[in-house]
Amino acid sequence: MLPDILTNKEYTGYDKFLMFMAAFAAALPEYIAPFLIIAFYPFLHHYFMLHGQRFILGRMGKMFFGYTIYMLTSLVWSKTRMATFVTTLIWMAMFWCYLAVSNVCDTKKKIENILMCISASGAICGAVSVFQILFSAVNLSKFMPNPFYSPIDKIIFKIIPFPFLTGSFTDRAASVFNDPMILATLLISIMPFSVFLAFYASTKKRRILCMVASLLIFTGLVLTFSVAAAVALIISFIILAIMGKRPAVVMAGSTALTVLLIPVAIFERSRFSFTPELSANDRFDVWTACFNSIKAHPIFGLGIGSQEFTKLAGNHKIGNLQAHNLYLQILTEAGFIGLIFFAAIIALIFYNIYTIYKCGGWWRRAAVAMLSSLLGFLVLSVFEYTLQTPKELMYFLIILGVVEAAKRVSQKHKEIYDAEAIEEHNRTLRELSEARLK
Repeated sequence: MLPDILTNKEYTGYDKFLMFMAAFAAALPEYIAPFLIIAFYPFLHHYFMLHGQRFILGRMGKMFFGYTIYMLTSLVWSKTRMATFVTTLIWMAMFWCYLAVSNVCDTKKKIENILMCISASGAICGAVSVFQILFSAVNLSKFMPNPFYSPIDKIIFKIIPFPFLTGSFTDRAASVFNDPMILATLLISIMPFSVFLAFYASTKKRRILCMVASLLIFTGLVLTFSVAAAVALIISFIILAIMGKRPAVVMAGSTALTVLLIPVAIFERSRFSFTPELSANDRFDVWTACFNSIKAHPIFGLGIGSQEFTKLAGNHKIGNLQAHNLYLQILTEAGFIGLIFFAAIIALIFYNIYTIYKCGGWWRRAAVAMLSSLLGFLVLSVFEYTLQTPKELMYFLIILGVVEAAKRVSQKHKEIYDAEAIEEHNRTLRELSEARLK
């Protein structure tokens, strides 16, 4: 999946570094992965200086940058200013993922390559999940910890002055993340792209590799035993069926299989002191606390940062460190102003996807995959705070960068196609006119 990208001489070192980051950042610990994009910044800056180019933000980039400025402004009313400042810095640093992808991926081939690398990252996470459950089944979890970095995390998170979950799991796969739902967020976002390339990649070898990646990603999602992830996956599969006849048949079977697996997930988790009622009650308690906070601070919220929410949860005697709902988390921390910013960004993503869809052909199918990824993410966000970690945010912004890059490149292709079509039409008219004169 990767060697032809990393060894191909037609790609610059900048291209290869970006592809490497997209493929392997997810497999690194949360406290290391962000430094990849930070390290990439001086090289990216040199790339644009070398080519005499400037960073193109685009409307979506401007909107997102505006939101980060608002986050920084919340320092004024936040009672945990250090958490607010650090959280804002992380969002600003991850914003470079969007800038890098949207500016460097300036051809159709590069866009396919970055999607291949994103699919590879999902496949790696899915494979780790499989081994975690297999090793756990034979009581060898110490050789394959779950989460994978938990032995190191326990040391590192004692040094970092912010709350993190560092528990272990025996019934669900967390892969290289701290929680199975974080794994589910990444895989739900990536799955549509691997499925798309499994049908429409440029070579047979790539299609086969993406089929394998899709199976690993699907297996990883199943091993999270999350009903919310299953619901989001069903929505994604239904959207992917729009791509064509063959995908529609495969997605129909995949949807049916996912529906059948929901009772299995509930049963499996009930064996480990979990019940749907307990999960629902936990969420109801934390959502009630959020609504009370929103009533008290409707416009600006409490201020950005996990510690603000942790204080809120502590006041209500709730053990959760997040709202288990992206929209309530934003409302609680950033108020209605923050939610309006986020809604505007999502609306712009939908518009960009529609613009790509109108270009037809390969671009139309790519747009369907983008729509599937976005809707799966938004559905899962009803049950989970899906932007709580640097890696979740990193891949969300990489995908936003892909959408922006695809919009620019597809519009160029469309303009060239339209110009050629007009020229062909004019040529035909001239030939007909000359024929009549003769």
